[in-house]
Amino acid sequence: MYRILIAENQPLVREGIKLILEQDSEIDVMGFASNGNDAFNIIKHNKVDLVLMDIVIDDCNGIEATEKIKKFDPSIKVLTLTSFCNEVDIIEIINAGADGCISKNMESLNLILAVKGTLSGLKIFHHDIYETLINNSIRLGYEINKSQKACLHKLTQNELDILKLIVEGKKNEDISEEICLSEGRVRNVITDLLLKFNVDNRTQLAVFAVKNKLI
Repeated sequence: MYRILIAENQPLVREGIKLILEQDSEIDVMGFASNGNDAFNIIKHNKVDLVLMDIVIDDCNGIEATEKIKKFDPSIKVLTLTSFCNEVDIIEIINAGADGCISKNMESLNLILAVKGTLSGLKIFHHDIYETLINNSIRLGYEINKSQKACLHKLTQNELDILKLIVEGKKNEDISEEICLSEGRVRNVITDLLLKFNVDNRTQLAVFAVKNKLI
């Protein structure tokens, strides 16, 4: 049985989500939180497998709460929920460590599928949100220049392995375990890659790597 916490400040909305999710016999909505701090306090004292986190909630917003939860226990899945999401929000959601972002406008069955997909380890993004992210990446033009092209021939196997795992959505801790490097070394390699390819964060690095077929 999967234990789900719903962080949403509108009682009618969270009750509706509960009714939808509990149509699946493997899902148990174990509680509600009306703001980010409440959500964090609940996960500190209870077993929670996934938090369905509204981005726009009081006291401590969904992005801030996601970051706190992931730092406390990276194994807890956080699937963010929004009615509208711009490019900046999407990048912040990913950087906070969220496992995905879905729209409040999605159909009931798709909500259950999104939750169970996230629990199985997938990164889930509603198609509108995904398209916004990709369009933003294309608009920013992560095309390779001469200086960056020269760096390609100097990439070490560790750098290539780390790039691949970043594209797969792995966190530094997971990367460290998988390629047998310390977390500190992994962070240093990622910082070097950001500088080499002139991108601002690991999301842009992943897009750059895929767009330019580095993996």
